[in-house]
Formats: sequence, structure tokens, C-alpha cells
Amino acid sequence: MSKWVLMAVFLAGCCTSIPVTDTQYRHGVAIQWDGEPYCGLEPAPNAKVATAELQDLDRQLDAMIAAVPEQARVVVFIHGGLNTLSGALKRTEKGAAACEKWNAGRPAKKRVFPIFINWHSSLVTWYDRLFRVREGLGKAFWSWLTSPIVLVADFGRALTRLPVTTFLETRCSVSNLFGLRAVTPPPAGWQSPRVAIDEDYDVSLGDRAVSGVTQLVPGLVRPLTMFVTDAALYDSYRMMLRRMEMLFHTEKDFQRARGGTRVPEPNGVLSKLCRRLRDVRAQGHEIVLVGHSLGCVAVNEIVRRNPDLEFAAIVYMAAGCTGKDFEETVPPYLARHCDTNFYSLCLHPFADADEDNTYSFLPRGSLLEWLDTYALNVQTPLDLTFGKWNNAMRVLPLFDGLPVCVRRRIHIKGFPRRAGHPSKHGDFNDHHFWDPRFWNPECRAVIPRFDG
Repeated sequence: MSKWVLMAVFLAGCCTSIPVTDTQYRHGVAIQWDGEPYCGLEPAPNAKVATAELQDLDRQLDAMIAAVPEQARVVVFIHGGLNTLSGALKRTEKGAAACEKWNAGRPAKKRVFPIFINWHSSLVTWYDRLFRVREGLGKAFWSWLTSPIVLVADFGRALTRLPVTTFLETRCSVSNLFGLRAVTPPPAGWQSPRVAIDEDYDVSLGDRAVSGVTQLVPGLVRPLTMFVTDAALYDSYRMMLRRMEMLFHTEKDFQRARGGTRVPEPNGVLSKLCRRLRDVRAQGHEIVLVGHSLGCVAVNEIVRRNPDLEFAAIVYMAAGCTGKDFEETVPPYLARHCDTNFYSLCLHPFADADEDNTYSFLPRGSLLEWLDTYALNVQTPLDLTFGKWNNAMRVLPLFDGLPVCVRRRIHIKGFPRRAGHPSKHGDFNDHHFWDPRFWNPECRAVIPRFDG
């Protein structure tokens, strides 16, 4: 979805009612801001599921796990930020249908059963910051009264940062225009076949020149949109991280704990799902975790909270987590589980830098570029997003001391900027992300899209 549309979504607000099909019910869950099932779901015409079932998360998870075919591999997919629930549920429908076609004719052990975790992560999350959350808890009675103060603080911060963001934006634009950039090669000891990039960048010199000029000379509109982006994204990002926490501990869990009520087990959807996945794993099914963008933060949290649950693969797609988050999560887990492989998929670094969905009205670059520039508090290179190829290559030498048995199961793939391959941040969602060939750095074939 384009950033322009996402900005409009913020102004428009949330959907009030979303029809859900049987396929969406079996393969995806929809979670609202506080970790509870989304109250705006209703059965689609001819759907067998009832409204009461849609509001009973435990019942849905039980039905979902019961539908897993014998011996099939379970793939849990968690999307990233800047997604609406309605859009995520449509992806669930299309992705499940594409996966069913992909399974046709394959032996039972090669088949895949996808589970989509759909959480509301559009820029509407800024609403939480303005009107809901105070001192870590939602629905504070005085939150509305203080919202003008919060709004002034957010815009004041962005205004004082405008010279910095303008400098960063101009520096990158100049680099893009005059070719003062490069693809960082894999460091010694991390080369092909496990760490590799196809450096093809199939964009003409003329197109690059036009892109560079429009970024270098944005007119009067660009500084304004940079200012608004900085104000909205900085705290929207933090509220997205909060909503991810609600996938493990719901708002009710925190409210109960504050009131002194015992909470023996987390009640978030991912906490409940992982308890059921233990039974699935005990039955011999392989489990794969796939995260896109900020969804990788939730993937890391699953891994840290479930160190004894064995996953066949952990897959980052354009990871929005930091290198430090990767460092503290993945290598220790791989050291504990010798049959688990890790894959990180990246855009071509020039594609990250050049992404533009709005005729240069909004700041340049992919969402990861936005996070590195506007949202993350970068103190060291480990604080940058791990899903950008150049960022990952610049911190890999820090992991040279890992045991060989761990390093050989870390795979990082950079895609070319060529027709059929992911060329924008959101493209990863639309490919057959459950196909192991898609993760393999040695595979240069075009993996089909399902237009999620």
C-alpha cells in the first residue's frame, strides 16, 4: 500500500465493520489495539462461522490448529507497520488461496498451512499516543484532557528537528543523484552461498536522474511533509511497538496486574497461539516464523519468550528490527537449536533508497529508510534496521566470534532491482513467502506473486 494512501487512512480512521470468510477465519486472526479480538468483524455472506465465534479467540485458535493437515508445515506470518486490518484480512484470503494452489500435487511433508497474524498498525496508531495511552496504560480518564499538550509536544519536537531531517534528506538525495553510493559487499567469512546479493539494478540512468532531481529539488511541499512525517511516525512507531506487546499481554492483563489481580498466563493472541504450537510441534509438524518489516520485532519476541519451542526456520523480510534486537535473539536461539535456520531477505539497497510512491511529495525511501531517519534513536550501527542490506553487512563482522555451527545457519539474501523480484518494501507480502526457494540466497529465480 502506498504511503500516500496510508496518510489518508490516518485521517479517515478505522473501518467499522469487516466481513470475514471461512478461509480468513481458519487462517488468520484480527486483533485490535488492546490485544482483544477485533470487534468490527462480522460473517461474510454464506460464511459458516457465526458472530459469536469471531469474538471468541480461544475457540478460533482451537479451530485453526484442528484444521492443520497431517504432516504439513505450519507457517506463521506477522505483517509489519502501516497496514490496516481490512487490508491484512484480504491478504489472508488471497495468501491462503495461493498457498492451497501451491500445495497441490506436493507430498504431505512439503505442504504448508499458513496462519496470518493481523494487527492494526496503520498511522491511526498515533491516536493511541494522542488520546489513549498515558503512563503505559490505555484508556486513562485524563488522556483526552492532555491531548493538546501531547500534540504540541510532538509537533514541537518535529519542528526543532526539521534542520536535521532536512540535512539527512538532502544528503541522501545528493548521493542518489550523483551516484555517491555503493552496495556493501559481504564481509570476509560471510560470503556466498549463505550471504549473497544479486547486484542488478535495472533502472535506466535517465530514470535515476529524474528521481534524483525530484528528490533534490522538492519545492515547498517536501519540508512540510517531512515535518508531518517526523511528528506522526516517531510516536506512531512507538505505539506500534506497544500494540505488538498487546499480542502477548493484552491491555486487560496490565490493568488486572495493576489492580493486584493474578495473571497466571499471558492472554495475548501470540502467547495463546504459541501454547497451541507446542502441541503441533509435538505431533511432528515443522513450524516456520515469518515476519515482515516491524513484524520481525514480534517474531523476535516469540523466540525470546519460547526458547524451548523448536522452529524449522526463522525468516525476516525487510526486517524493521534493529541489529541489536537480532543479536540478542537469533544467535542464542540458533546455538540452542541445531536444526533451525535463519534467513534475512533484503531489497537492493538502491531500491530501499529510491522508493517513491507519491511523486516525491513525501520523504524519499522505503519504510526502513524512514525508521532509520525519523523513528529510531541511533547511537551505534546496531541501532539501525537490520533489514537493509548495507546495514546488515556493516555489522556482520561483529558476529565473527559466533560458533561455526551457528554462522553456517545464518542466511542473508539481497534481491536484484529487476522485474518480478521485490523492488519495494511492501512487495515481500505479495510473493510466495512460504516457499523455501524465496529465502535461499543461491536461488535467483523469480518467485510468483499472489498480489496480497
